[in-house]
This record gives sequence, C-alpha cells and structure tokens, in this order.
Amino acid sequence: YGPDQGLHYVIGLPTPSLPTSGSASYALLGATSPTYVDSGGTAPGTFSGKLDVTFLATGATVGMNLNVSMPDGKGYAVGGSASTGDSLTVTGTTRPACASASGCSANVQGFFAGGSAQRVGLGYSITDYESTIVGAAAFKKQ
Repeated sequence: YGPDQGLHYVIGLPTPSLPTSGSASYALLGATSPTYVDSGGTAPGTFSGKLDVTFLATGATVGMNLNVSMPDGKGYAVGGSASTGDSLTVTGTTRPACASASGCSANVQGFFAGGSAQRVGLGYSITDYESTIVGAAAFKKQ
C-alpha cells in the first residue's frame, strides 16, 4: 500500500450473548483514516461518529451517526439504523445523507464484542457517483 491507501479492519472477541433489553450509547474508541479505494493520490480523511443501540429479545437496533470528511472537500454523513435480528452481526445498507455528493450509498457491517456488548466494531464503504471510500472503527459503551 502507498502512503494514501490503507487496509481497514477491526478485531474483537464476539459478545457471547447480547443483552435482551435496555439501551446504550457508544462513543468512538478509535478508527482508521478513511481512504479512496481507486486512488492513491488523495490523502486519507477523518472519521467521527457515535452509535445508539436498543437491545431487544430478538437482537438489537443500531442507530448510526457517522461522519467522513475527505481532504478534497467531500463530506459524508451516514445516518439511519440497522438491525441485528437474532445474530450478533450488524449488517445492512444505511440511508446516508451525503453532504457534498448526490446519488450515494453506504454499507456498514459490524459486530458486538466483549462481555455484555461493551464494544462495537464496524467497517464501512461509501460509494458516490465518482468513487468509493472505505474505513473501519471501534466504539465503546458509555
């Protein structure tokens, strides 16, 4: 990989079983700097975000508020929610709002880690009409 490219991943031990009720907020613990998939010529960007999770007997609903800013002036706000169903995996296409591009989409996949879902790890991709941006992040329960 060149200086403006990256390999994005997050590692954690899966939560043995999710809580069956309650809610929690998760703050950013750490993240990779987002990069363009098809270009090594643009410096990596910045990532910020938080998660709000509602635990249910049938899984969890994860509300996302993720923000990606790239140095070429593009900004993306990924919001919406994803449901885990009865698994520990968060998978789905979100309903993003792209601050500087139209016709974009985002895909977020993640997992709960640690005892009682103390952490969340996720990877994401954002695609607009010109490019694809990827990254990974870890969150901790507040």
